[in-house]
Amino acid sequence: WVLDPPALAGSVAVDETSGVVEVLTGTFGPGLERQLQHEHGLSVGHFPQSFDIATVAEFDEDDRARLMADAGIVRNQAKINATVTNAIAVMEMRAEGRSLSDLLWSFAPTVPTPAPRSFADLPSTTEASTAMAAELKRRGFRFVGPTTCYALMQAVGMVNDHLVGCDARQAGADARAALVNGR
Repeated sequence: WVLDPPALAGSVAVDETSGVVEVLTGTFGPGLERQLQHEHGLSVGHFPQSFDIATVAEFDEDDRARLMADAGIVRNQAKINATVTNAIAVMEMRAEGRSLSDLLWSFAPTVPTPAPRSFADLPSTTEASTAMAAELKRRGFRFVGPTTCYALMQAVGMVNDHLVGCDARQAGADARAALVNGR
């Protein structure tokens, strides 16, 4: 839902940068139809600094104006400001010796989620995504509600919502198991 959806299918984000990318670019999804998110979301490519989080945290008014003028993204000042604010929150966590990736994964279910049989079985939020959103907000993050956090959990492989019979379900389960066993 944030980066390149086909590349994310069945994948698991395992590093700090992946978690940061998901949180920061995820602010552009709420309120948009999925197709618009894919066409006009914010991606790593919009940050010429190779997505150096410290640089994003220091974006000034000129950088924000450059993003507002970029017709290739959602030009929403509040969401651009939230992206910078969220980058600052990540830097504050790092200064405390905390990892955003570790924080996010602390909300992952301890057992794999049951395979849904239909799209009607898919939740948009869970207790874990609600708790994750509350913790991120407590730390100063913005545009990180329970639905956005659940989408993040799906995107990075914390939950595997591939339907029964979907070819990607087993690949996602295998990737998640390898990561969880290695943590």
